[in-house]
Amino acid sequence: FDGGVVSASRMILDTTLLLSEPVSPTNVVLELFYQGECIQTHTFIPQSGEELHNASLIEDIKRWSIDEPTLYELTATIYIENEIVDQVRSRLGFRSMAFREEGFVLNNQLLKLIGLNRHQSYPYMGYAAPARLQRKDADFLKYDLGCNIVRCSHYMQSDHFINRCDEIGLLVFEEVPGWQYIGDDSFKQHTYQNVKDMILHHYNHPSIVIWGVRINESPDDHDFYAETNRIAHVLDDSRPTGGVRNFPGSELLENVYTYNDFSHTGFNVGLTKPIKITKKLVPYLVTEYNGHMFPTKKFDTEHRRFEHAHRHLAVQDASFSNENISGAIGWCMSDYNTHIQFGSGDRICYHGVSDMFRIPKYAAAVYASQQTTKPVMVVSSNLVMGEYPATAIPSTYIFTNCDYVKVYKNDEYIDTFYSAWEHYPHIPNAPIVIDDYIANQIHIHESYPPKVADKLKAVLSSFVQNGMKLDKKSKFLLFQLMAFHKITIKELMRLYGEYVGDWGKEGGKYRFEGYINDVCVLVSNKGASKEMHIVLQPDDVVLQHKDTYDATRIVVKMVDEYMNDLPYAFDSFTVQTSEHFEVIGPKQQALIGGSIGVYVKTTGIIGLGEVVLHFDHFGEFVVKIEVTE
Repeated sequence: FDGGVVSASRMILDTTLLLSEPVSPTNVVLELFYQGECIQTHTFIPQSGEELHNASLIEDIKRWSIDEPTLYELTATIYIENEIVDQVRSRLGFRSMAFREEGFVLNNQLLKLIGLNRHQSYPYMGYAAPARLQRKDADFLKYDLGCNIVRCSHYMQSDHFINRCDEIGLLVFEEVPGWQYIGDDSFKQHTYQNVKDMILHHYNHPSIVIWGVRINESPDDHDFYAETNRIAHVLDDSRPTGGVRNFPGSELLENVYTYNDFSHTGFNVGLTKPIKITKKLVPYLVTEYNGHMFPTKKFDTEHRRFEHAHRHLAVQDASFSNENISGAIGWCMSDYNTHIQFGSGDRICYHGVSDMFRIPKYAAAVYASQQTTKPVMVVSSNLVMGEYPATAIPSTYIFTNCDYVKVYKNDEYIDTFYSAWEHYPHIPNAPIVIDDYIANQIHIHESYPPKVADKLKAVLSSFVQNGMKLDKKSKFLLFQLMAFHKITIKELMRLYGEYVGDWGKEGGKYRFEGYINDVCVLVSNKGASKEMHIVLQPDDVVLQHKDTYDATRIVVKMVDEYMNDLPYAFDSFTVQTSEHFEVIGPKQQALIGGSIGVYVKTTGIIGLGEVVLHFDHFGEFVVKIEVTE
């Protein structure tokens, strides 16, 4: 038999059990547990071969939410002549939710959805990662990236991942397997079965808020998708359906118009208005954006890595600006292996806000900075002058949820900067943009009159923003400085090198202090580095070898003296382990864009083991990990 639970706003426990020809006398006992204590019991005597259906009101229920994901356990036990012959236990949560024209509603409160798509693909493992790594992805999305929803693209995903989403309050969009293609009748029959399997298998998970019953980015097919929707609603009338498409004006058979919007190109608005896509006002959810429009490697130039983040920022700001958009789910969480047409010559798809090893790029900070559970401050530059044309450091974006940031250059206070609401008025936490590293330094350190110092600063700032293509105002100021104040080109070059390019110096050092409620909560130091260090960060130091092997990741980084990643480091190293572990992948590895993840798995030998990394120029590094039963 199969136990099913539906949660509704009236907190009704709706239970369906399917029994095949039970032997009489048969009793079915349902027990609802909360924190190990049975809070309700129901006993039934079903008729032979019939479906048992019961709805009962639960008093004083605690709702499941993204902030408080309260879970219960339902046990269904079959007794024949007072002996237990079968039993099913299932976790569940009580919550109401709906997709409406004005947005997504959870427990009668509007919630803007912000999330990422996920492939359960791992280096050297494909989709076969064990429980710990699957669960870690849910934590990564919720706690590191600050997402409140994940789309399982484009297939049903690991039970371990979905279970963890239930536990931590991460909403889930799950869909049937497929991509763009619709086959013959046999193909369609398999899809119908996939819809049934998906819903029956993951029905009791409160984190799942929508079923995807359409092959991702496939053309319209009325009869085919009418049937997938019919099956979904027969099996589960508590959740809406969606069907992800990538063209406007598609026939809407589902409850929610789910759309992949790749209209943003970096210079236009972030998203197309929903009415232009749907042709009428309906519940609407953006299910992909960016992705192939701007693939970005972790070792690309700093400017490209920032532009990648900026495009995600623009789309999310557009999503929050429109109440008819329930939310936007970006493509995608991590880079992944793919077919030859979609990869970058190495069959790796560089669409992620993190790399294959779940190591974040700048774009990850756009999402992380929207959370309120922990302080976030990511300075999207290492502020090394040689990275930029004419050694002019441009405006620096800080993705943060801090109230303000104080900036220091060479330990001298520059200014205090606040969120750029004038440019990003809708996203909950707009970035802080540092567009002036000169501040009053010319006034303080040079002997020019204040008005002349103002003009010099304006011209130098214009050079930073525009290079030699000065605007009319800056050209006029430059003319005044040279004609009336006798400022020579040589003097301008000296001032540029002193206050902009750091010429003739070892490089400027910058300090950023992030404040919340007038308390400094984060500090980040940037600048030209003189040192290189290897840092190892194991996700876990205790593993359990049970029915199958356990595994974990060790993040290996090369950093400067300020603990900033060095994105152009590709040093190689070897990995050796004690008998407790095996390396997943090659034992000879190399940093990729300054960092990499090394995966190891247990062998079944219990005790304290070691993972040893050897670098030619840095020596050996040892990580000790205990293996338990």
